[in-house]
Amino acid sequence: MAKATYTVATGGNTKLPAASGRKSYVLEQLFDAAVQNLAAGESVSLINIPAKHVVKDVVCVIETAEGANDTFGIGDSASATQFLTAVKADATGATLAAATTAKYYAAADDIRLTGHDDAATNLLKVRIKATLVDYSDQL
Repeated sequence: MAKATYTVATGGNTKLPAASGRKSYVLEQLFDAAVQNLAAGESVSLINIPAKHVVKDVVCVIETAEGANDTFGIGDSASATQFLTAVKADATGATLAAATTAKYYAAADDIRLTGHDDAATNLLKVRIKATLVDYSDQL
């Protein structure tokens, strides 16, 4: 049976800024497992990535911790761990993806959180922030 993929990439600060000449901006989204549980292998789409953009960095801030053995990854449609892998959900705080994980997207995609452990994730509250750079007028 295929694992579910949920979408919460609406609302929050996930829209592109108004045309202002800026090329770099930060988008963020909150995932609350108390509202939408997440089982192992399931994903939730959090931030839309427009075509011809680079995701420069990703920050994960755990606001409400989950159980001791819960881990998750932050990635995209190609890799569940493109930006962060095996993030421990048992303590609050921030984790920054390595600088080497910057990625160019020729086509639209999304940043998603994927559950790794066997137990349902139902307490976790995590905020994902991503810095995007717009190259649509240069490529």
